[in-house]
Amino acid sequence: MAHHGPRDNANAMLEHVLDASQRAGQLENADVYGLAPLLEAAIQVENRDAAVSLSKILAPCADFITFGLSAIARHLGAASALLGDRSQAERYYRQALDLSTRIGFRPEIALTRLDIAELLFDGTADERVQAQEHLAVAIPEFRAMHMQPALDRALQLQSAAKV
Repeated sequence: MAHHGPRDNANAMLEHVLDASQRAGQLENADVYGLAPLLEAAIQVENRDAAVSLSKILAPCADFITFGLSAIARHLGAASALLGDRSQAERYYRQALDLSTRIGFRPEIALTRLDIAELLFDGTADERVQAQEHLAVAIPEFRAMHMQPALDRALQLQSAAKV
């Protein structure tokens, strides 16, 4: 729902799940693999409070790949970017890129490169060059793997960089 549904509905559902879990004392002891999608949803709906809470719990698991096949470090990087901590976001993204590269996880490598490019795009001239380099790797991968939503994001960023 966070990706495709009404944002307000997704945020309300996220808040409900988090509140119920906290009231039951289950949030801190929840399954890491169940919390990662909640963090991803918090990022999508830009719920900073949820991103902070979930990031604190998931930080020790940054080297994990979820059953849903995504690197927790990438989600932690996106949460850090949402919260305005660029240096922490970059550290997490580099961690996710390293882990994904070591295991040859092409979709996650491409997604992480896109996230890094988005982070660096608003930086210095050198960072914008690095962003373009990440996009140059990610875009053909998205095409080859038919990852259209990510390809659209990457092409939009690439077009904005040329302006």
